[in-house]
Amino acid sequence: MADSLYIILLLWTLRCAGSLQVKEESSMLVAFANEIIKATCKVTFAYTKEHSTFNISYFWMNLEGNEITVNKWIVSEKIPKNRLNATVTKVYSLTINPASHNSVSGTYYCKAKWETTTKTGYGTFILFRDKGYEEPLHIMWMLLITFTIALAVLSIMGTALLFWKREASYQTYSYLTPSCCTGY
Repeated sequence: MADSLYIILLLWTLRCAGSLQVKEESSMLVAFANEIIKATCKVTFAYTKEHSTFNISYFWMNLEGNEITVNKWIVSEKIPKNRLNATVTKVYSLTINPASHNSVSGTYYCKAKWETTTKTGYGTFILFRDKGYEEPLHIMWMLLITFTIALAVLSIMGTALLFWKREASYQTYSYLTPSCCTGY
């Protein structure tokens, strides 16, 4: 039983050593239009000769399904001594200039391309806002206050009118009631 467990663990570690993965650190970003975006890309690879040099690109897909590359560079990692075939995860930071993203909201993907393999992350949705919060104009505050005061005055006047009408109608109909019924 123990021998089969060792064999399973050995096969599992060999499988993990050759795995290649690409992930984005955040699933959503919010940025203002014409603002530089800072994104990160996590790449998991093995320290081997064929996987130590690769291309990283950051892109988004347009409506026709074409990749629009916004940033691209070549990575060449040196293999440390005694780390051959070891799996490592590296985080690569990148900046995206406004000229390359054109403030287009959508999902941006990180892609790593080796000689024989290409891996793409799940994507980061970037929402571009036109501008931030702006304080309402002074005239808007004045209109709001004036409207609120006018509604308050009309409400008070309406209430007073209702009470006055009630008192007037009570006095009008009081002479029609017989004195026998009032108790006087």
